[in-house]
Amino acid sequence: MFRNVKLSYKLIGGFGIVLLLLLVVMGIYQFSLTSTTADFNNLMQVDIAIADHASKVEVLMLQCRRNEKDFLIRKDKKYLDRLERNVAALKKESQSILELAGKSGNEEIATKASAIIADSDIYLKNFSAVVESWETRGLDHKSGLQ
Repeated sequence: MFRNVKLSYKLIGGFGIVLLLLLVVMGIYQFSLTSTTADFNNLMQVDIAIADHASKVEVLMLQCRRNEKDFLIRKDKKYLDRLERNVAALKKESQSILELAGKSGNEEIATKASAIIADSDIYLKNFSAVVESWETRGLDHKSGLQ
């Protein structure tokens, strides 16, 4: 088939095919590099957002503990209101983490965010019971059973 073709045409054709294959490989490389970079940047943005919300959750948890200690020291019900606001903010941040983890497909983080939401409800319920017990006993020497 190629016996009657001149050697120069065979060489030009061979180089042409090699060049065409090189261009195809370069196109595939560029496409995969671009899509991988875009996916990585998207993943990093999601992970950074989750880390930011997690940092806020940590601060809110510490603030809740501070409200609890302030109530136990001072026996003032204003700390219960502050604790309720902090728990609501904590649940909001945890819900944001849950949504971001769901979008990224990270089940482990989604499970932990769900646990934080559930545990914060239990924490608030138990702390409200502590406050009620102190009210029954008396927040000062003139109230309650005292």
